[in-house]
Order: sequence, then C-alpha cells, then structure tokens
Amino acid sequence: GILLQQKIEDVVKANSSIKVFFSSPFTSNPEILLDNVMNNSRKCMVNTQFVAVNQNLLYVSQVHRKIREWQIHLCTIEKTILLGRIIMTDRPTTERHKIVHTAYQTSNKGGCLIYSNGAADAEDTATLLYDLLPEREPDTEITALVELVQSTIHTQYVLARVLSKGIAFHYGNMPLLIRNEIERLFSIGKIEYLVCTSTLLEGVNLPAKSIIIRKPTRGQGNPLNQNDFWNLAGRAGRLGKEYSGNIFCIEPSKWSVQPEPNKTKQEIKRALNVIENKGEELLNYIRHESPRQDAEKRPDLEFAFGYFYIRYVL
Repeated sequence: GILLQQKIEDVVKANSSIKVFFSSPFTSNPEILLDNVMNNSRKCMVNTQFVAVNQNLLYVSQVHRKIREWQIHLCTIEKTILLGRIIMTDRPTTERHKIVHTAYQTSNKGGCLIYSNGAADAEDTATLLYDLLPEREPDTEITALVELVQSTIHTQYVLARVLSKGIAFHYGNMPLLIRNEIERLFSIGKIEYLVCTSTLLEGVNLPAKSIIIRKPTRGQGNPLNQNDFWNLAGRAGRLGKEYSGNIFCIEPSKWSVQPEPNKTKQEIKRALNVIENKGEELLNYIRHESPRQDAEKRPDLEFAFGYFYIRYVL
C-alpha cells in the first residue's frame, strides 16, 4: 500500500496533465487513494454495481458417515441449494488430501487455483496433486520452464517435478522470472493447477475458472476476514473467456471465519495513516538502525521509512 501511494504521488507530480483512474471492487471510499496527492486537480468517484462475471459460491462437505462421498451446495443470499455429490478417488484422510481430491474431482478442465496457507504447504499440496494426476504428453514450453528452474534454483526442486503434469506453485519467495513464466503458462492453460499463497491477495492478477479454498489464513494463525476472502474469490472467472467462476469452499462450517454470500463494501485504510497513528513503532525502528530481523517481520516499517526518507531528501 505504501509503495502504491508513493508511485501515485510521483506520477502525478511528474505529469501535471495526467488522468488517473482506479477500479476498486467492493470498496466504499476509493477516493482516499488520491487524498495525499498535492495538486489542484479535480477528484471524483463513480459508483457502479457492474459485475464482470458471475461467481458461484459452492460449499463442499462430507456426507455423514461416508468418508469418500461429498456433497456440493450452491450458496446464495436467499438459500442454499444441493447440486449433487462427488465420489473421491481415495479416502481423503488429511486436510491436504481433501483439497487435492476436491480439485481433481471438480476442476478436470484446468484453470484451477488452490489457495495454500504458506510456501511449504503449497509445495506439499502440489506434490500430492502430482501423485493423483495421470501422466501427460510433454510440452515444449513446460519443458523449457523445467530446465530454467533446474538451472537457476536446483535440479531437485519440487517445482521441476510437478510441472510435468501441468501443476505449479506460486509464492513470494521465488525468482521473479520463474513466477512470471508460471503466471503466463497458467493464463494460456498449459499449467492447469496452480497452488498459491497470500501473494494472490496482494495484487497478483491470476484469474481462474475455479478456486479451491479450505480454512484460509493470511500468514500463520490469521484467518481471512470477509474482505480478504472476496478479494481472493474475485479471481474466479475470466472476463471475456468465462461467463462464471466457481469458488469451492471445503467444509466451511469448520472455518474460523465462515464465508458469507452477501458481499459488503470494505473501507480502505491507507497504510501510512495506520503507521502514523502508531508513530513510536517507526521511530524505534529508525533509532535502532532498521535491524534486519525487524524489517523481515514488519516490511511496512521499512517501506514507511523509505517513503519518508525520500520525501525528506527531495
């Protein structure tokens, strides 16, 4: 958020005649993004209820006493409708097994995003899915990416193995070149299953046919709130390619924050305002010469320090 604000201010300052437009889904105060822009230009908000694609909120839950038989309900604001049942190919004994079996049973035409709560979890989920899927014909672009992964990261890196079956994972601590190529191959359908972490919540644009979610968190032990959930779910559906997208929520009754079909508009809070209200944290961070361990835990303080320092120097 701080980096976004800084770039907005820099662009407007460098180009006095520029016009800036934002599309901000389900937000009540998008004009706040321009509050700190220091010029005399006109600022206005256009509110619309336009929906680009229809999104189906689907609940997946086990049939009582039938461990391999699961039912799917369509959840709307008015009611919940039973659509049918699926039979898992094996007993889904662990949380990850439930995720990969649901993905396999419901998303056999690709374009499937699987939300994972961390990098290690993403790799393990991709490996389980690899063991479940059949072999497929080699693809030259997939083979090229495998060779790139092996030469730049490690010959035994899990990604190089799972790619051969059209599976990949995606998280922040990966080389940008690799992440970009994964995103490209997923967008054209050569990667059919993509396991992602909370990088999806931070602006990575990866629209999909379907999203598989179970007990989602942002980091360790921080359940997704409704705003983050619908930000994530917003990837379901491809404007110009699909009329609708499917959001499969596995055992939602067991989530700490259960998904709600009724979307409400969220209020944007500028990250700098939050830090300024707790100014002592940033001052202590600067007084202690921005220790590396603190910067890794609180990247917002590092960005804030950079923001104010640049403003001071200029």
